[in-house]
Amino acid sequence: ATAGRSGKAGQRPCRRAHRDGRPPLERTAAPRHCIPVTSDHPPGDAPIALPAAPTPLDPRDLAVRRTASLLGIPVVAAVAGAIAHFALHRSWPVAIGAGVGVALVVAAVEWWLDGVRHRRWRWHVDDVAIVLTHGGLVRTTTTLPRFRLQHVDLAQGPLQRRHGVASLTLHVAGSDAEHELPGLDATHAAAVRDALVRTLHARWLAEVREAAADDAAAPVATPPAVTTVDDGATPPRGGDVSSAASGARLAADAT
Repeated sequence: ATAGRSGKAGQRPCRRAHRDGRPPLERTAAPRHCIPVTSDHPPGDAPIALPAAPTPLDPRDLAVRRTASLLGIPVVAAVAGAIAHFALHRSWPVAIGAGVGVALVVAAVEWWLDGVRHRRWRWHVDDVAIVLTHGGLVRTTTTLPRFRLQHVDLAQGPLQRRHGVASLTLHVAGSDAEHELPGLDATHAAAVRDALVRTLHARWLAEVREAAADDAAAPVATPPAVTTVDDGATPPRGGDVSSAASGARLAADAT
């Protein structure tokens, strides 16, 4: 009956079920482990193939970067104009001209740097790690071991929602740093997140099955056997020793 319910002999389904639509769970020989019955993957669409070759960001990420940089230019112009007005003791027209000039220079530099940063961004996933390569003047390559990945966050700011892109934030064990993968198509970003989560699920499932197999293969400790030898003679108990000695003396006196 147990095999008919779970599909495998010696296993019975767990009483609790997931609320998110995941398949029921079955309990292995080790009672503290539960594994899915029908699938090795969490719910969702079919998993996508993660890029094995260095992959650039979505082209719309460049518009997001440059728009965000331009939004800060008025602040730069105001600060530069105020400094020019109080430091040079000039009139407001000169201060305004200085502020506009500085803002234009900063805007041109940021426009160029945003293009460089966007073009140099690459990312890919191999069998052992997630590799992120980025940087403007200084190029940085970050390698995140997949077995240390803990969870993945998906975020969309106002500009990202306007352009249809999203960012992933990767958290790994043993580090407080957050590693961001920006500039992905919003739908593709969700698929990448699900694929990475499936990796975590598969690793957890493998560990559970390995632990269950180790528990099943462990020998059961039995108490040592006690061997008794019966030679027909029963040794006297502590209270019978004096009685036996007295009987021996009476027999000797009688003879």
